[in-house]
Formats: sequence, C-alpha cells, structure tokens
Amino acid sequence: MTHSMPSVLQIEPVNTCNFSCAMCLQTSWEDVARRHISLGTFSSLAEEVFPSLDRLVLYGWGEPLTHPDFLDLLRTAKRYLPAGAVVLIATNGALLSPETAQPLVSEELVDDIAVSIDCFENAGGAAVGHTTDT
Repeated sequence: MTHSMPSVLQIEPVNTCNFSCAMCLQTSWEDVARRHISLGTFSSLAEEVFPSLDRLVLYGWGEPLTHPDFLDLLRTAKRYLPAGAVVLIATNGALLSPETAQPLVSEELVDDIAVSIDCFENAGGAAVGHTTDT
C-alpha cells in the first residue's frame, strides 16, 4: 500500500477572534481554551508536509491575523512550499492595516485573501455582531 502526502492542507492557526458575531458558533463555546499553533509545531509540519502541497489554506473558526506570529507562519510556509503552491487565508478584514497588509503583498506571502463579511441587519437597520477588540 502506497502512502502519499496530501496536496491540499487546511490549518486553523488560531481559535480566537477579534469579533463576537451573533451568528458565529464560537459564541456558544464554553470552556474552550483559546489557543494558537506554535511556530515550532508549524515549522515541523511545514518541513515534513509542505513540500508536497499544491495549496495551503490558513483559516478555520478563528481570525488568523490574531496569531502573534502570523507573518512568521507565512514566511515559514513559503520557505517549504514548492514553487507554484498557493497560500490562501480567510480573514474578517478588521486587522488588515497598512502595516499588516504591506508585508503580505511585498513579500508575496499570500496568493489569495478571502474576506468574510458575516453580518446581518436587524429590523432597526443596525448591524448585528460587534467587535470585542479592535
């Protein structure tokens, strides 16, 4: 039996978020430790698995830009991914400041950025969902 590495990998770098949106399942999580993947664990995984990838997806239930070493995660990913591999992140966009976005673009750390706009309006027209930390 032949075992091969995956060609696409999705990693949830954090399970924390800077928003507390009414429709998000995170608001119902009780007693869940808020954590992020360590740079060391990510680097070990990158060294072993990333050379076989065509696509790396960095998102999940959390906001990846809240990771304290997010740019270093992306730099590590680019170091181990083969030429032509695609890196995708999904974000709520609130933390995409010029200081954050500049290295993403100038260092070509990501190939695709999906911005999630998950809010709705109540009967009064005000947006439901709010930031807890900006």
